[in-house]
This record gives sequence, C-alpha cells and structure tokens, in this order.
Amino acid sequence: MAESARIACALDKVLFIPANIPPHKDFTPEISDGDRLKLIRLAIRGNPHFDLSDMELKRGGVSYTIDTVKALYLQLNPKDRIYLILGGDLVEELATWKHYEDLKSLVDIVVVEREGEMGESYEEYDITHRVPGVGFNVSSSRIRERLAGGQSIKYLVPEKVEDYILSRGLYRQAGGG
Repeated sequence: MAESARIACALDKVLFIPANIPPHKDFTPEISDGDRLKLIRLAIRGNPHFDLSDMELKRGGVSYTIDTVKALYLQLNPKDRIYLILGGDLVEELATWKHYEDLKSLVDIVVVEREGEMGESYEEYDITHRVPGVGFNVSSSRIRERLAGGQSIKYLVPEKVEDYILSRGLYRQAGGG
C-alpha cells in the first residue's frame, strides 16, 4: 500500500508512525511498543524511501493525526508537503477525526483502495489522490486474527516479519486489536 502510494504520488519518503493510543479503536496493546517498532523496521527494511518515527509513542496519550501533522511541519522544510496515506476502509471515518477541517487543509489525502472497494463516497472527503490497490486485500486485523487462530501468515507479511512474530509468539491471543 505504501509503495503504491509513494510511486503514484512521486513521494520522496514515506514515514511510518505507529499510534500510541488510536482514538477510534478500543485499544489494548497486545505487544510491546518495542516489538511494534521492530516489526515495522523489519517490514520496511531495504526500501530507501521508507522510514520509521516513534514520535506518537514518545508523545504518549491519544494519537490524533492533527497533532502529529503539526509536529511534523515544525521539523520540515517550509516547502515540503505532507501526504496522509490511508486505506479506503478509513475514508468514511475521516469526518469524525479531531479537527478534520484543519487537517485536510494541511495534508494531501491519499487513499489506496483495496480490491473490491468502490469509493463512491470519497468526493465529500476532499481526497487528493486515489491509488488503486495492488490486488492484496489483507488487513492487519485479518493477519492478527489468523495468528490468534493458529493459521499461517506466510506470504501475507515479509518473511522476516513472520519469523519475528512466530519466534516471539506474538498475537496468539484471540480478539487482537
């Protein structure tokens, strides 16, 4: 998804920022922040355009995108623009996000559509870019469900990510979030 968006929008860098506490989910961390960061590092390793930030974990509290975007703009060159990459499944939630009207003026919203998504309602959300998915319609929730059910995740995540998850016994409890 991130690589599709990077190519379609000619982005120099894609920054992965794990949320501390997502505001729209019942969130009980199943794994440590250290494990979450390690999994992302393993997943993005080898792509020179991908980077990781733990800024939301360090900030603590609920992770609101508007706060993160404002903090990022303080670090960037004034000519830089932030692109917010989302899966199509999140579009209809956008209007409920904290300070959404301000957020959409600060970022270009990029939606990567999963296979089978129609996206007719996107127009009302000021989506800047629509990127077709690559036919890989597997969510992180589905991967966690498979792990909790003792099913294989081979070929659904990079091999190093799978190895790390299995060697540490991560996501083995049912109902993961």
